Amino acid sequence: MLPFLSPAVLGIAGTIGTFVLNAVGLAIAFAASRIGVIVAIRLAVVTVMVTLLIASLYALSQIGAALNAVMPQGWSVVQQWVIPPNLRTCCAIMLTAQITAWLWSWKQYVLDHLSNIS
Repeated sequence: MLPFLSPAVLGIAGTIGTFVLNAVGLAIAFAASRIGVIVAIRLAVVTVMVTLLIASLYALSQIGAALNAVMPQGWSVVQQWVIPPNLRTCCAIMLTAQITAWLWSWKQYVLDHLSNIS
């Protein structure tokens, strides 16, 4: 009698196993999609900040080069005495932080404004 029951028992076990593995697979896919969205958003923010930093650093470099071109010849010596060498980098980082904070608050304002529209 046991050989006749084994296909039925194995069929039920296979169905249960398939259901469990399918549920586990769906749970893993859901978690991966949520983690993927979070990672993508954070990478986008980092990319925006790095791009802004490079752009502001380049802009400040060009402003400095333009000032050196139009100022008297002693300007570069005075500039080396008075202005620290890392001023351009510090200003670029502060500018990037301010722009990022402004963009973040603007995004929050738009989301709040759109959520109140009925």
